[in-house]
Amino acid sequence: NENTEIRQEDGKIILTDNPIEQLFMSDEKITQILCNDIMNKIKTKDYENIKSIFSNDMIKNVTNLDEGINKLIDISNENIINFKVQENGTETHWDSGKHRKTYRLSIYTNTDSANYMIGFEYDYQNPFNSETLGINRMVITENDKNTIILVDNENLNKGY
Repeated sequence: NENTEIRQEDGKIILTDNPIEQLFMSDEKITQILCNDIMNKIKTKDYENIKSIFSNDMIKNVTNLDEGINKLIDISNENIINFKVQENGTETHWDSGKHRKTYRLSIYTNTDSANYMIGFEYDYQNPFNSETLGINRMVITENDKNTIILVDNENLNKGY
């Protein structure tokens, strides 16, 4: 259901109210849902709404997060014409039968004035530390070359 509010529950991101559907959802489908949610929040141009896509750990620990959020608002103000999603891989860490899963994804975004690649690392599941759920790394490049900003929670307690 496209109208399901993405939320956190028991150390994981919930994308649908149907637990069976979520259990068997492909990585590609998960990535698409996460990206649509991210882009919908960016398009609101609302600082707090955009901030909600980032992990609590990132919000607490990263000093240039405000600059990153403001750059996303700037991009949205340039009028986003379209965007294309690319899944760049997943990372899964196992410990005692539990696992933490992180998606790496890129959103290629075209605006009236430029082309951007916005890369994310998104913690989708972490039963060890729910503070990392959401985005923990973001890089924005322009025209596939120049890095405009890197917002990275490198001191993150990954919880595994």
